[in-house]
Amino acid sequence: MAVKKRKKPAEEGAPEWMVTYGDLMTLLMTFFVLLFSFSSIQEAKFRNAIGSLKGALGVLSKNPKAMSQVKSDERFIPQRDRKLMRALKQVRKLSQEGRFKGQIKLVKTEKGWLVSISNPVMFEIGKAEIKPPLYPVLDKIAEIIRVKPMEVRVVGHTCDLPIHTSQFPSNWELSATRAVNVVKYFESKGIPGAKFAAVGRSKYSPIVPNDSEKHRRLNRRVEIYLDYINPPLKPVEPLTPISPSGKEES
Repeated sequence: MAVKKRKKPAEEGAPEWMVTYGDLMTLLMTFFVLLFSFSSIQEAKFRNAIGSLKGALGVLSKNPKAMSQVKSDERFIPQRDRKLMRALKQVRKLSQEGRFKGQIKLVKTEKGWLVSISNPVMFEIGKAEIKPPLYPVLDKIAEIIRVKPMEVRVVGHTCDLPIHTSQFPSNWELSATRAVNVVKYFESKGIPGAKFAAVGRSKYSPIVPNDSEKHRRLNRRVEIYLDYINPPLKPVEPLTPISPSGKEES
């Protein structure tokens, strides 16, 4: 007669291997949470640094906390770059004054910077003599030119209104003379003339259609291109560009 085997009673609780597996999953989850928290902190610091730089140049409202972080690390920024940032900030500040507001624009380009100055604050209509109130702006631009090795192109523009005088037979002479007078001013400040090129574009490079006096004032302008010979390793963040309508983009 066959003897029936007794069944072993089922063990209570989870198998022993589940304990080890659960501990392993918990450790992995903790590891990835820590990795994620570290990356988030670094991103926050990066965003604060970028925000403070833009605030220092007047693009965004200043963040006191971020500014304090940047000021504590200024010793790591080369002195030449600090001077460049200060000079750019001063040009930006002058461009926002009441008499210059909307007439001076500072734009980041692929090679460096562009300062665009409209005619009402720089020249009288049909004339090429620089107005004295603009001298402080040109002096700050001269500081920028001294800081970095640069090639400077000064380009004069007019609107489509014709001119025919003994001094300026056409808009070609007027636009070129305005550019030359700006170069001569920089030379009078001790900057070598070899850095400069003066160009007259007459009426052929308008930024808006010449269909109103307001638009003609925008087209009567001088553009000063500040092109780095040796671009900086960490270029300064771009400022507000000029839109096709001639207004600053937000």
